[in-house]
Amino acid sequence: MNESVLIALIALLIALAATILVLPYFNDIVDKSIAIGLDKWPVILSFVAGAVLVGILAGSYPAVFLSGLKPIRVIKGGSRNGRRGTSFRRVLVVIQFAVTVILILGTTIVYKQFQYLMEKDLGYDKDLLVYMPVRGEIMNNFNGFKNDLLQQPFINGVTVSSDIPTYTVHATADFDWEGKNNEENLLFHIFSVDFDYIKTLGLQIVEGRNFSRDFPADSTNYILNEEALRLTGIESPIGSLFKQWGNEGKIIGIIEDFNFKSLHQKVEPLVLRIAPAQNEFIMVNIAPGNTTGALGILEEAWGIYNIGYPFEYHFLNENYESLYNAERRMSQIFDYFTFLTFFIACMGLIGLISHMIVKKRKEISIRKVFGASVAGILIHLSREYILLILIAFVISIPAAIFFVTGWLENFAYRIAVAWWTYLLPGILVLLITLLLVSGQTIKAARQNPVDYLRYE
Repeated sequence: MNESVLIALIALLIALAATILVLPYFNDIVDKSIAIGLDKWPVILSFVAGAVLVGILAGSYPAVFLSGLKPIRVIKGGSRNGRRGTSFRRVLVVIQFAVTVILILGTTIVYKQFQYLMEKDLGYDKDLLVYMPVRGEIMNNFNGFKNDLLQQPFINGVTVSSDIPTYTVHATADFDWEGKNNEENLLFHIFSVDFDYIKTLGLQIVEGRNFSRDFPADSTNYILNEEALRLTGIESPIGSLFKQWGNEGKIIGIIEDFNFKSLHQKVEPLVLRIAPAQNEFIMVNIAPGNTTGALGILEEAWGIYNIGYPFEYHFLNENYESLYNAERRMSQIFDYFTFLTFFIACMGLIGLISHMIVKKRKEISIRKVFGASVAGILIHLSREYILLILIAFVISIPAAIFFVTGWLENFAYRIAVAWWTYLLPGILVLLITLLLVSGQTIKAARQNPVDYLRYE
């Protein structure tokens, strides 16, 4: 018991040193400011108490086991208690590898889902969009600012809006149209835009037309997305009357649904209108290949048309990625915990293999004397561990499917998990297990049988 507690306390010292070293990296991953110091003595005291408790629990079984041995029975040829110890170690190995398989599968799914979120076509061009909050006198000088930018080769489009696709705050249920069921309380998002919004973002018009300066009435007209059209139930939308807060206009176009929120949720109904007083963001579509040059042009134009206000810009794709910070952190944490769990499981397996080989040295030697090959001995001794891994795999897969499916349900848009994805972790663990078993077994099988049979 004393030995076990001492080992646990030594492990605690190593763990505290390692924790202090890796804590800055951990804080960076989880975006926290956790610190360990002497002022955290209650936490450190709890660690010490935990280490002592672990030492007692870990030392209890061998202490009771050793003190209960019958010396005469051991000297004559062994004890049944050894079989119970081996069985207990096998159970631990199965549990460790079951957890490892679950974590490997979880890491794979989280990574694939995160990549899917980053690469999914949202219905608009987010990668080359720069936006700037409206400040100072920029809107009073917007036409000159916009015209100067459009004459530059690195600028593809300029527009303004009340919202950006990654930050949507304007919504209302105060819409009316012919045939509306007044008992329904439908909430529509509403963006104030200008005439070049659809072109600048690369949205697709599926019916009707875009806003145009050639039609003065467009200042009171509306464009709906497909989801908004579906909810209204209007069969012939183009030219239909549509009201918002009593402001009557007509539907002049329908745009293809695009994701203006996180992919945790489906596309929601959206209405576009012309309302210059509501615009809060300038968005610029820059040409690929010279981002630095385009930003320089923007800053220069901003300084000319908005004197006295600092140039502040953001990339829309960076905002989009920030919507999934939790998933990014989870992916990184899964990576580290999977490695640690797999490492610990392999250590346990190596310990079990070494214990088994020590017990079976004479058996291995006798088999060699009777002509068994190294390959034959390897196959004979590997069967047990292959069975343990298969048991761990069978146990882990249902649990992994349950957790993975539950996590993916948080996303309206998610990857389809192929059946073979569930097999890969088990195959990986099995291959590494075979490598570990092979290394230990081949080393034992190549030893001279005389070394272990000379006294028999």
